[in-house]
Amino acid sequence: MKTLVLVCFLLAGCEAARAPVPTNPFSETEARSAKEPKPSVRLVNEVEERVRQLPCVGDLSDWNRDYRYDLRGSKIDTTMVFFVLIEGDDKSKRKISQPHDSYDVPSGKYRLVAGVFDTTAKTVKVEECGELVEGPTT
Repeated sequence: MKTLVLVCFLLAGCEAARAPVPTNPFSETEARSAKEPKPSVRLVNEVEERVRQLPCVGDLSDWNRDYRYDLRGSKIDTTMVFFVLIEGDDKSKRKISQPHDSYDVPSGKYRLVAGVFDTTAKTVKVEECGELVEGPTT
């Protein structure tokens, strides 16, 4: 029996010798996302300097903050940094994401700040400024 297996393998004439090549373990979206650019820490620091001056924000340690390049259709716009701040707790954190990453949306009521930082004009356009919103119920 050992000889048969060895002969099959050497001749590549058996199905076991022609096992399929493993495919990429990531989905197409994950593979695309792994190649997408993220804003640099330096750029996010610049965005935060502007965002903390908004009357609805103040101390950034009170917010969970997510920064990523904006999407225009299916294209990534690296001249715009999209930001979302969600009212946090004493463990609030900053996350720098890729454009197609999903958001961690908490359940319950919380304040939300969202907008875009234009890297060319160095300006912030706010879409939501501290409005109370309700996340999904579990």
